[in-house]
Amino acid sequence: MVVAAGPLGYRSAFEQAKVRYVTAAVERGDVESTAVAAGLLQPLNYVDVGAQTSGQLKSLKVAPGDKVEKGQLPAEIDPVLTQTALASAQAGLEDLTAQREIKRAQLSLATLQKDRDEALAKTHLIPDSESDITRSNYDLERATVDSFTAQIRTGNLRYK
Repeated sequence: MVVAAGPLGYRSAFEQAKVRYVTAAVERGDVESTAVAAGLLQPLNYVDVGAQTSGQLKSLKVAPGDKVEKGQLPAEIDPVLTQTALASAQAGLEDLTAQREIKRAQLSLATLQKDRDEALAKTHLIPDSESDITRSNYDLERATVDSFTAQIRTGNLRYK
């Protein structure tokens, strides 16, 4: 009995399992296939969106994922901060304009004094040092008017 059981035990221990196939009848239908994968999904194109100003968002006209057309208003920013900055800049511009007018009046006086002193200096009725001071005051007033004009021009370009 041991001799007969030996080959049977060997066969059952080392024999390969029989392959069983699952079959089904052929019929028409949709083929569904699911794949599971892990990875990072990235868009084809990136578009940076930003505003040229900052402030509190007043209203949002689009929802995340919406398509935005060229020219479409996506959001509205509360204009209070920019209106305040504009009013402040306009007041600064008015101040510079007023200061320039003061300096123009002083330049007119310095021009009269310079012309008078140059005529007197030619006839040696005043010392050269006094004429030099008058000429220097004229140059200073003219440069100050030019400086205010440049500041006003810069302000106009920035806040227009």
